[in-house]
Amino acid sequence: MERFLTSEKGGSTLSQRRKAPLVMRMMKYSLTPPALGFIVVFMFFGIAAPSLFLTASNLAVVLTTSTDVGIVVVGVGMLMIAGEFDLSVGSVFGMSSVLFALLSNQGINPFLSLLLVLIIALLVGALNGVITIKGQIPSFITTLGMMMFIRGLLLLRTGGWDVIYKSSDKLLLSILGGKIGDSGLRWSIAWFLALTILLFIVVEHTQYGNHILASGGNSSVAR
Repeated sequence: MERFLTSEKGGSTLSQRRKAPLVMRMMKYSLTPPALGFIVVFMFFGIAAPSLFLTASNLAVVLTTSTDVGIVVVGVGMLMIAGEFDLSVGSVFGMSSVLFALLSNQGINPFLSLLLVLIIALLVGALNGVITIKGQIPSFITTLGMMMFIRGLLLLRTGGWDVIYKSSDKLLLSILGGKIGDSGLRWSIAWFLALTILLFIVVEHTQYGNHILASGGNSSVAR
């Protein structure tokens, strides 16, 4: 009798879920709120200035300028899922650009310069993690200090002036910032989409991603 009541209750709950409005069911998915926010913003600017906003050239510019920030946001998003945050990403981004230009201008192969810069940026992130975990310091404080430290180094090295990239390696320029045919879109958009899909697969379909989600939910229980 108890099993029957439990089954009947469960069946009733399932039936209620099926009868719930489609919008309410969609709101339970984590991707729905940001997708709706994007649609609202897109529609607002499309209605406010259709002749300026809804043009191929403008949309290409918006996509191109958003990819740099988007790549950084994807990485920070994984940190936020894990319950942490990194304030130093902007400084690391600037440091990477300056280092790449400086190394390439010294005659080092641009591809090797790029690899070295990525390794250095990775080490900075690893150092943030070690200080946060081993020192029991909140990631907000750790990365705030790292942000100020890197900004100071950049100001000391550049004096506040721009560093001009003087290399003329056409292959690297094409891969990193070249245009995709005659579309006006740049290859950086492809890098952004590829990285987004990769990290989505990692978070949603790997054991490591499950650990990230569990740690962000309750680190003590996850441990």
